[in-house]
Amino acid sequence: MDLKEEILRLLREDPEFRREVMELLGLAPNEMRELKELVRQLTEVVNKLVEGQAKIETRSSEAQKRSEERLTRLESAVEKLAEAQKRSEERLTRLESAVEKLAEAQKRSEERLTRLESAVEKLAEAQKRSEERLTRLESAVEKLAEAQKRSEERLTRVEENLVRLERKVGNIGARWGIDQEEVVREFMAEVFKQEGFDVSLLSSYTYVDEQGVFGEKGDVYEVDILKRNGTTYLIEVKAYAQPKDVSRFNHTCYVVSKVLKLENPVKMMLANVVTQKAVERAKNLGIRLIYGEVEQ
Repeated sequence: MDLKEEILRLLREDPEFRREVMELLGLAPNEMRELKELVRQLTEVVNKLVEGQAKIETRSSEAQKRSEERLTRLESAVEKLAEAQKRSEERLTRLESAVEKLAEAQKRSEERLTRLESAVEKLAEAQKRSEERLTRLESAVEKLAEAQKRSEERLTRVEENLVRLERKVGNIGARWGIDQEEVVREFMAEVFKQEGFDVSLLSSYTYVDEQGVFGEKGDVYEVDILKRNGTTYLIEVKAYAQPKDVSRFNHTCYVVSKVLKLENPVKMMLANVVTQKAVERAKNLGIRLIYGEVEQ
């Protein structure tokens, strides 16, 4: 209780205190009554003020309580907001980490895509080169097909020529009463007679290339050999001679010369009928070709 309230209480309740105050103030009894009345009024005013203060304090206390409750709720909300913020930051951190990983994955994907694009470009270039090679190959195949066609046509003509030759030889055999082999022997005998060769000196020689030294393993090389006045003749007799026959005989002479160690033998081929190209091939290879008829 403050001093003012204590003084007012004493004035109301303690007569001696009132008297002393009156004497101190020099008040008369009637003035004291007025003072008393004034004190009463002041007391009422003070009581009203005290009641008002109490109400104010009560209201203030309730408001304070409400404020504290609101503050408590606010603090709770702030705490929850802080927790939510913390969770948001954690989620944001995880999201940032995920974004970084995605960025790294994207970077790797772009690098792989770049390498893939480079590989595709190289593959396209290789494909282009392959197509160009294929085009050239197709062109070559077309040319080969044309050459094959021409070869077949030539082969057909050769076969036709062989048929005509067989007919010729057959006709000769029929006229002479002998077969084709006999015709060849007769032709050879006539040539030998003109050359002054002794047929009895003619011997056959066969070499089998077991090791494949001169060609395929097992190739057989056959030739007739005649020696006269220090000269060795390698001779082959055929009814019909083409360029390939001349080339094969030339290779046979090479093999036999190597095997028997012959130096500069005379290569001689006898044929009833030859082609013009066979004559030219024999000339180029240094083969003496004796024939009866040239087929055009």
